[in-house]
Amino acid sequence: MNTTNSDFSDSKVFDRWQHLAETDPSRFDEEKKAEIGKVISTAPLHLQAHLRMLQHSIDTELAKEPDAISRMNRSHEMMVEQFNDEKVGFKSIQGHLLEALEEAIDAKVICDTAHSLSPQISEDLKRIMKK
Repeated sequence: MNTTNSDFSDSKVFDRWQHLAETDPSRFDEEKKAEIGKVISTAPLHLQAHLRMLQHSIDTELAKEPDAISRMNRSHEMMVEQFNDEKVGFKSIQGHLLEALEEAIDAKVICDTAHSLSPQISEDLKRIMKK
């Protein structure tokens, strides 16, 4: 089944996938894997191995579910979990960036104050901070 992302807006394509899923689940799975493989192969080369491993993890997790509705629900749960993990990671990075910014502002204030007192002290502080 040669499709592209835009092809899925075509109701005939959707109907074909739906019919295939209902009448020949094995073939549906084979074609689905082939289509996912095509999409992964369009990704930058350095990301393809990671995407294949990610898809394998997703497939392994969804295979534990007894039916299509359960797989859909589990897929949704996995997306929410990933989003929340990334949100936590983002907040952590954001916190570290804010701390670094505060330190940089403090360092700039110290350097500016030192420079106003003595240019030599300012140069010494700059040299120390580079280490």
